[in-house]
Amino acid sequence: MGKHLLVYDVDWWILGKQARSIQQFHQDLDIVSLAELLQGINLHGSEHWNTKYEVISTMCLGLASHLISRGVRVDSSAAVSYYFFLSDFETFREWQDPIRVNEAFVDAFVRPLRRIAATNLRLTQTLQQIVPGTEVRYVRQFADPDRFKPLEHIVKQQDALTIGWAGDKVKRSKNYYTLYQAIREHYREEPGIIWLEASKQLSYEQMPEFYNRLDLLLVTSANEGGCAPALEAYSCGVPVLGTHVGYLQEIAHPAGHSLLLDTDDPEAFIQKIEAWRSRRGQLAELGALCRNHIVSQASADLTMDDWVKTLFDIGPRRETPALPG
Repeated sequence: MGKHLLVYDVDWWILGKQARSIQQFHQDLDIVSLAELLQGINLHGSEHWNTKYEVISTMCLGLASHLISRGVRVDSSAAVSYYFFLSDFETFREWQDPIRVNEAFVDAFVRPLRRIAATNLRLTQTLQQIVPGTEVRYVRQFADPDRFKPLEHIVKQQDALTIGWAGDKVKRSKNYYTLYQAIREHYREEPGIIWLEASKQLSYEQMPEFYNRLDLLLVTSANEGGCAPALEAYSCGVPVLGTHVGYLQEIAHPAGHSLLLDTDDPEAFIQKIEAWRSRRGQLAELGALCRNHIVSQASADLTMDDWVKTLFDIGPRRETPALPG
C-alpha cells in the first residue's frame, strides 16, 4: 500500500484537530494544511503530489475544490456542511427547504470524488441523491471527551440561567443577527438570564471552560453538516436548545430531543427557555445524560474505523448507525 495524504484547513481549528485524530488510526497517513500544500504545489507542481500519494483526501468539499482547481487529484473527502454544493447554502433550512443544487460546483468538484464521508444522515441522503455514482457513507462524528468534560473548578451562577451561543456570527447560515439576537432582545431587561458568546476570539483550548459556564447552549443555524459546538457542549455535560440541524438528533440523548426544533421562529425558542428557566437542576441532570451518551457512543475508538475505511478504503467497514433515539 502506498502513502496516503489528508488535507485540512488550519492547525488551530476543528478540521486540523480532527485530521490529527484520524492520523492516530492510520499509520501510513501524512497530513498537511492547505497553505503548506499550496506552497508545495508552487514548488513542485501538482503531478508531484498525484504521483507521490496513492490516495489524496480532504477534510471538506471546499478544500477538495481548492486542490482539484489546481490540478491535484482528490480521491475522497469528508462532507461536513452544505456549503458550495447547494446554491442557497446560506439560507437553506435543513428541516424543511427543497434542495437546490449548485450544478457547476457539483460537476467540477464533487462528481470526480470516488468516496465521500458525510457527517449527518440528511447530508448523506442528499449527496447520495445528487451524486449516485459516488460512494457516499454516513460516518459518525467523533468527540474528544477527555478535553471536553465537566470541570469542577468552574462555578456556575447560582441566581441566574446562563445561556451561551458559539460560532461564526458573520456566516449568514448561523442566524446570529436574526434568530439569536431576536431571542436575546426579548430578554434585554431580564436580570435572571446571563448571555455568553464565543466566536473566533476564543481558542479551541479555551472552549471547555466556556461550555462549563453554561446551563444551556443555543444553536440557531439554518443548516449544519455537523455542529461541533453542540457535540462539545454535550461532552461537557451541557444540554442544547437548537434548530433541528446537522447531527444533533444523532448525538443527543433521547431525553434531549424535545429541545431540537423544526423552526427558526424566535417565539418557539422563548417558550422552551421559559419552560426550563426555573428547572436548572433538571437541566443539569439532562446535561449529565448527554455527557454519558457521548462518552458511550461517540468516542474516536468507536467511530474511527468507518472514517478510515470511507476516506482511504482500508480495513473492514463496521456499521455505524445513527445514535439511539
